[in-house]
Amino acid sequence: MSEPDCDLLVVGAGPAGLGLAAACADLDLRVLVVAPHPESRWQPTYGLWLDEAREAGLEGALAHAWPRTVVRAGASGRRTLARGYGLLDNAAAKEALSARVRAAGGDLVDGAVAHATAGRVTLRDGRTITAAVVADASGHAPVLAPRPRAAGFQSAFGVELTLGEPPAAEGAMTLMDFRDGGTPGAPTFLYAMDLGDGRWFVEETSLVARQPLGFGELEARLRRRLGLRDRWPSTPRAVERCVFPMGAPIAPRPRDAFAFGAAASMVHPASGYQVGPSLVRARVVASAVAEARARGLAPDDAAALAWSRLWTRDRRRQHALHRLGLAVLLDFELDDLQEFFGAFFAMPEGRWRAYLGDARAISDVERAMLDVYSRVSPRLRWRLTQAAVGPARHAFAVGLGLLEDPAR
Repeated sequence: MSEPDCDLLVVGAGPAGLGLAAACADLDLRVLVVAPHPESRWQPTYGLWLDEAREAGLEGALAHAWPRTVVRAGASGRRTLARGYGLLDNAAAKEALSARVRAAGGDLVDGAVAHATAGRVTLRDGRTITAAVVADASGHAPVLAPRPRAAGFQSAFGVELTLGEPPAAEGAMTLMDFRDGGTPGAPTFLYAMDLGDGRWFVEETSLVARQPLGFGELEARLRRRLGLRDRWPSTPRAVERCVFPMGAPIAPRPRDAFAFGAAASMVHPASGYQVGPSLVRARVVASAVAEARARGLAPDDAAALAWSRLWTRDRRRQHALHRLGLAVLLDFELDDLQEFFGAFFAMPEGRWRAYLGDARAISDVERAMLDVYSRVSPRLRWRLTQAAVGPARHAFAVGLGLLEDPAR
């Protein structure tokens, strides 16, 4: 049998895809990344924790870094978190990851994938590429991987502009400000970055809802929050409109390939975060790809090994408990969210970090959930209990290890 064209073919050139490709290239694997217009600049605003940027080797590719992160949940007042936050410089980050791929003999290929079978990927223009293993990192609408149904959606409208009065804590990144969240039944919060010299990136965000909030409604809420009426005080340098699904179960692995990033349901079901954790977890998957290559595994067996390292049983249980968290948030009104996040970020940092994705084991997530449960009022505690024994009981049972995740 002839040697394949590459050790790994990654479908998708977003942060998750290029992050996985770079992590594999660091292990001297030859990687090809295929996507339509793979050199085009990433458009969304990508934020991540500073420790994630350091671990992913992208600390030098940040447009801004804030040592302080602020949360304002309502009556609990302002809380300053010791964990710093960063804003990716999209052009610098993409160039850094692409350079690592090319340094190991890989490249970015302009093309759209039609289908893949047994390590052979066919593009829509008829070209074929052979690979020892294939990864689908094509995002929320995956090319090869199944697309499970989402439980909710996060939506946001943001602008970068100059403001005379600071809308949030100066010199810091405001992760969420729930003090004024709009109309009952559809709460939103302010996400704000102080860019210096009076420049701000401000975004009105619906954390999760069964249906996305309209961008017109989100923009109107942002204007009201900032005390503006008919127009912005300066011409926005950037406008962001985003909506993406949340809370999808882990889909079965596609034959002869494995999924990564949003295509693999790696979006945190209760927060929407995905970029930072994907960049960090890419190294674990890269090690599995390298092991499969060294063992000469067939494409489907190599993909199975990579998938098993990405979604260990412990990780699948954590994902299920995160989905329980999403089910809770879907039914919360503004005052519920204010109380909940006030209690959540009052926990020791290690506890809330564990629930947001830094858990080493399922026990860390369980301890975080029990801690926040003990801190909220009896009224909210009853709401949390109802979710666990109601519509989200299957996720709760999987999280506790009482049922097996069907995606196995």
